[in-house]
Amino acid sequence: MSQEKPQECVQPVEPVEPMKPAEPMEPMKPVEPMKPVEPMEPVEPMESMEPMEPKANAAPEKTSDYYRVSKQLPVRFNHPEWFRGYRIKGQVSLYRTSNQTYGSRAPTVHEMPKAFYHSNLKRN
Repeated sequence: MSQEKPQECVQPVEPVEPMKPAEPMEPMKPVEPMKPVEPMEPVEPMESMEPMEPKANAAPEKTSDYYRVSKQLPVRFNHPEWFRGYRIKGQVSLYRTSNQTYGSRAPTVHEMPKAFYHSNLKRN
């Protein structure tokens, strides 16, 4: 075998110039003081800006205000605000169903019965 000189695969690296020091920055200019604001002329308030009197609380809605109800309808069915619905006990929302959400709300006038048919069954 002949003994040849191995060829170099690496290309020579060019020398890197050293970094130059940063040029000095210009000194900052002083900030001018703000000019005082001139007061504005007083403006007349608009009519809509006058304070309004607080409105009186409206009477609670009754089922009979919206629908024709039976004369034999118990009083509690004519006043939906008396029903409070079931309370929410801080359940995990992951396992909460839409029926639980619906049942936890108090009924409205539109969900109350308009007629009541009682049964006269007496149990001994």
